[in-house]
Amino acid sequence: MPPEEYKKEDGVRFANEYSSLKEKESQLAKEIENVSAKIITLRRADEGRPALWLRLEITIWKKQCVKFPGKQDFGYPELVKAPSRGGAWDEFSTLTSGS
Repeated sequence: MPPEEYKKEDGVRFANEYSSLKEKESQLAKEIENVSAKIITLRRADEGRPALWLRLEITIWKKQCVKFPGKQDFGYPELVKAPSRGGAWDEFSTLTSGS
């Protein structure tokens, strides 16, 4: 199939669109993290005084956790391959997050 015709296929278009959106999502997450850090720094400098410069309430919380990808997530196939390389996959035949 010629490249131009191939690019018009629904699956290819959706995959490209998905990839583009994931890149935007990643960039937005970085920007949000940057702005969140600036807000936290500013609030610490205010020593808990009311934030009169805000017209809306912002709640920022941080939680560090380890999360395994689910069976439908992008990284799951690589996660499954890792223990099988070391021969441990037979012992741990299913991975779950517990939820």
